[in-house]
Amino acid sequence: MFSIFMELLTKKRVSRRYLADKLYCCERSITRYIDRLILDGAPVIVVKGRGGGYELDGKFIADLKRF
Repeated sequence: MFSIFMELLTKKRVSRRYLADKLYCCERSITRYIDRLILDGAPVIVVKGRGGGYELDGKFIADLKRF
């Protein structure tokens, strides 16, 4: 899950397929990992539809840049 979080930090939006290919697992596993990140309090936004994917809340990224 750390790898997924790092991908979200370095890219604006990533698709489930991209993450699955990058991490050598199935798309269903990515969905479970993202769900777990959200339950653990990570500010992940799910964007549905064409061109959708996962991204981090912009407020969270702005807060990180202050450090």
